[in-house]
Amino acid sequence: MSYRPLSLFFTLFLHFTSKYRAL
Repeated sequence: MSYRPLSLFFTLFLHFTSKYRAL
Protein backbone atom coordinates (compact mmCIF):
# COMPACT_ATOMS: atom_id res chain seq x y z
CA MET A 1 0.00 0.00 0.00
CA SER A 2 1.27 3.44 -0.90
CA TYR A 3 0.40 6.54 1.04
CA ARG A 4 0.21 9.96 -0.59
CA PRO A 5 2.47 12.49 1.19
CA LEU A 6 -0.03 15.26 0.38
CA SER A 7 -2.87 13.30 1.96
CA LEU A 8 -0.80 12.70 5.09
CA PHE A 9 0.14 16.40 5.27
CA PHE A 10 -3.52 17.38 4.87
CA THR A 11 -4.54 15.02 7.68
CA LEU A 12 -1.90 16.49 10.00
CA PHE A 13 -3.00 19.99 9.00
CA LEU A 14 -6.61 19.26 9.95
CA HIS A 15 -5.48 17.68 13.22
CA PHE A 16 -3.42 20.69 14.29
CA THR A 17 -6.12 23.09 13.08
CA SER A 18 -8.73 21.35 15.22
CA LYS A 19 -6.39 21.51 18.23
CA TYR A 20 -5.74 25.22 17.62
CA ARG A 21 -9.45 25.99 17.36
CA ALA A 22 -10.12 23.95 20.49
CA LEU A 23 -7.95 26.32 22.55
